[in-house]
Amino acid sequence: MSTTLVPVDLIGVTQIAELLGITRAGAHKLIERESTFPEPVAVIANRRVWDRDAVAKWHQQTYLRPENEAMDRGDLAEPIEPERIK
Repeated sequence: MSTTLVPVDLIGVTQIAELLGITRAGAHKLIERESTFPEPVAVIANRRVWDRDAVAKWHQQTYLRPENEAMDRGDLAEPIEPERIK
């Protein structure tokens, strides 16, 4: 039986912040407070890392979907400002 490895583009908090257009502090808050945020896929050198595609998909489904006006978070189609993540 052989194992097939699938390449994964790993990102840390800094890259998550850049991907989502927010600050690192905002990314930390988002990661800790959003229960649906993807789980880290590994811990490397004492730092959590995530699958870039999973984070991008989560962001698209959670904040950039057209019906987001009905969400209790308000209109978050624009980049999330850190003070809006409470």
